Amino acid sequence: MKTKYDFKSIFKNKLNSLFEKFHYNISEIDRTNIDIKKIKKIKNKDEQLSSAKKLVQKHPNDPKAHLNFTELLYRNFNKDWIPHSHEYAKKRTLWIKENNLENINMEFIGSETVNGSLGNHITIEGLINSNNFNLRPKKNITLLLPEHLKPRNKTLFSYFKPHINVISDEKIINTLKNLENYLSIPMGFLIPLENKSIFHEFLPSIIEQKKKENNITKPFFILNKEDKNRGEDILKKIGIKSTNWHVTLHVREPGYRGETKSNTNEKFRNSNINNFIKSIKLITDKGGWVFRMGDPSMQKLPKMNNVVDYAHSNIRSEFMDVYLAATSKFCIGTPSGYYTIPSFFGVPVLLTNLSQLSTYYSLTGKDIFIPRFIKQKNTDKYLNFNELLSHPYLHFYSDKFYEKNNLVTEESKSEDITDATQEMIERVLKDENNQQDPLQSKFKNLANKNIYSLINEKIVCSANIGSRFINKYQNVLM
Repeated sequence: MKTKYDFKSIFKNKLNSLFEKFHYNISEIDRTNIDIKKIKKIKNKDEQLSSAKKLVQKHPNDPKAHLNFTELLYRNFNKDWIPHSHEYAKKRTLWIKENNLENINMEFIGSETVNGSLGNHITIEGLINSNNFNLRPKKNITLLLPEHLKPRNKTLFSYFKPHINVISDEKIINTLKNLENYLSIPMGFLIPLENKSIFHEFLPSIIEQKKKENNITKPFFILNKEDKNRGEDILKKIGIKSTNWHVTLHVREPGYRGETKSNTNEKFRNSNINNFIKSIKLITDKGGWVFRMGDPSMQKLPKMNNVVDYAHSNIRSEFMDVYLAATSKFCIGTPSGYYTIPSFFGVPVLLTNLSQLSTYYSLTGKDIFIPRFIKQKNTDKYLNFNELLSHPYLHFYSDKFYEKNNLVTEESKSEDITDATQEMIERVLKDENNQQDPLQSKFKNLANKNIYSLINEKIVCSANIGSRFINKYQNVLM
């Protein structure tokens, strides 16, 4: 006779005994969380920072207090966030040891990494890679995902899922909640190593170097055979053969989760699709197809040969979002989440309209980018790369920061996007590269030097700036 085991109860009982053994102080955790919530409600920035600092002084060994203070320093563009981020990592490591939690082989990522913006997934890739390259103590990555919380894209999630321990049982989730509170990774901000932290957008450059050192050329994901066949069948139905090649195009517009032209704080990321028409025609003239990605809130494209306005098409689906990204020759994107999907599958990205240059450090050697021009309103003077790659401009993440500093951003020009598209076509179709351009080296050396002076960490940049772009505007930007 077979015995039926209640594995959920066994797991829960085991955890409860672990908590008792490890002197897990739930009440202290609750008090710290309450204090942090109160601090976040303070509207005066100086008072908020002062309260966060006092909390650190009150609980000098509490990693949550240190993380809260570090986040507020970052959001207020105080460079002290960098040394405090390392202090947070040290306190986290010490707290885990003091509470005898070293042997619990799990750490947590928040549900927002999979049910929020598509761009959040790049932080999961960074965490997995940093574990695999032994940049930090390796733990099982655990995601508490109740049944009512659905992944933003189920197909993309299916590729990440084998690397993550997903728990959906409500009883087990409730048991793990307090443990999650202290063993979670602040994914959209920092990846804590053992005794230091790395800003999430700087980590990919470090991973890229590790790949080069280990001669790893394989992409993070490879499209499986079932998805490949399914995608080909869908394209065949609309008259596109498996021998045809295509490019994905995603241009961010107001419309994401209630964003409109009047309420947006993302003008520095939004762009006009009409500035990409010449690039689209350049690709189709070369025999390629263009899929304009997105959702129905976007402006419709005019009808053009070999162009699918996928955002308004009947083949639009979570699956095709991933399939088209994974099988494209390259992706033309703007600073939004979609361009990260092709990058997971090793597809080169042409990232246009980039204002927040911290994102540059997350690009790979296959990628090209062109920035927006940013100028002072009162003088019409453009910021140069030395300024754009420095504190605080490097981290401006909202229109209000540009406005507060009397700055205005200018969208990438149609001809500059077209030049960069031509450059990418030469790369992927003709295997031509402009790596020897001395201006590329000059730009990358500046980017490497500036980031080292800011975070005291050696980071080697890989992605090219558009070669025609840098030659055209070197007197303005260099």
